[in-house]
Amino acid sequence: MMEEILVCENLTMTFDDGEYIVHALKNVSFSLRKNEVLGIIGESGSGKSTIAKLITGLYQPTGGNIFLGGRSIVRLKRQAQKEVYTKVQMVFQSEEENRGVHFGYALPSLRRKEAYGR
Repeated sequence: MMEEILVCENLTMTFDDGEYIVHALKNVSFSLRKNEVLGIIGESGSGKSTIAKLITGLYQPTGGNIFLGGRSIVRLKRQAQKEVYTKVQMVFQSEEENRGVHFGYALPSLRRKEAYGR
């Protein structure tokens, strides 16, 4: 069996500003094995960006755990965070790039010219 490089177990994220409570994620679990590609697809507001921000350390989950290479990366001390996040980075997507997505399927293998007809 292939090595799991990323495992998210029962991720939960709740935002509470004192007035409102928003349950952005409730017990989300998935894994990614070496040489696999994972696409997270959903409607606006479904938690896709929250998952990405949890994995990249921009948010800390209110529940659950994230393992990278078998090591928990939740609530790491500052030096350990630096070591992990030199390997994990967010790639932000522009509106123009969104035109390469059709019916929920990304077209990563196409060159920009082929995807956009230019």
